Amino acid sequence: MELDKIDTQIVNTLIEYSNSNISPSMREIQKNTDCQSLSTIHKHCNSLAEKGILEKPDNQKRTIKLAKTKSRIIPLVNFEKYCKNFLDMDCILGFISWTPDRDEYEYPLFAVKATDDYNDIIHKNDIVIAENTFKDGKDYYIEEKQNKLYFTDKHSLKCIGRIISVIKYM
Repeated sequence: MELDKIDTQIVNTLIEYSNSNISPSMREIQKNTDCQSLSTIHKHCNSLAEKGILEKPDNQKRTIKLAKTKSRIIPLVNFEKYCKNFLDMDCILGFISWTPDRDEYEYPLFAVKATDDYNDIIHKNDIVIAENTFKDGKDYYIEEKQNKLYFTDKHSLKCIGRIISVIKYM
């Protein structure tokens, strides 16, 4: 399911608010998007509710939230672009809907689109869902080399995570 830029910003806002167990107001959602019109935010939220992505009870304030389903909304991350935090909106290409085989994961999940064949399992254009397994609070990790003359290019970092699933498109 493809979401446009405003839809993606709305979903990201709801994810941020859900982490603190608060539902945002429509005005707060608007402030976190590139949209200037509150009525356009209402239209996008109604559209997302029709798609089953969020729940929006009629005429109740601060009740909008992500829908409770088995499927999860996961950010599709662009690793070709350098970002200090790879889950920032600047690094997120969009969101995908995925139904996990279990209810809980210890760390946040993210998805990447394979740009090349990596082995017999992951091929170009496959979507790889991974769990961000960093335990030190960092979003990226640079391995320190024993050789002091070794140069590490911070723009070619590789994410370390546990692969949860591979989605193949034929």
